[in-house]
Amino acid sequence: MKLTFSRKELEALIEWQKANGSTLEAPYTGEKIQPSLVMVGDQGVYFMNYSDKSNPIVEGESSQHVAYAREVNPLTMSVDDWYDAKVESWGGDDGVIPIPIELIEHYFKIHSKAKYFPVNTTPEGIEISC
Repeated sequence: MKLTFSRKELEALIEWQKANGSTLEAPYTGEKIQPSLVMVGDQGVYFMNYSDKSNPIVEGESSQHVAYAREVNPLTMSVDDWYDAKVESWGGDDGVIPIPIELIEHYFKIHSKAKYFPVNTTPEGIEISC
């Protein structure tokens, strides 16, 4: 399933993270990684910061700011719709995948007019094409 994430929201997460530092160990494995955002499958599918510091709660939001996939967004979709899309795109289990900030920035450098960052997902994995 192709998921799309707002450029504006991703760039805001990246800007905050660059100013506040990155966690450089992969979740679960502890492997060394590049500065990354994490793509999360949970209540929806979204990107969030991956830092020792939590980014501040944005006015009007009840939790840490995240960039939801437009196709799996519990803030704009009914629970049945977002849940079915989450299972189709990610599977039934929750999880976290670090995505290097450098890769996201490279995509937007190549696609300078793009408003969204596309990620192809299946329950078995993800694919990002620049």
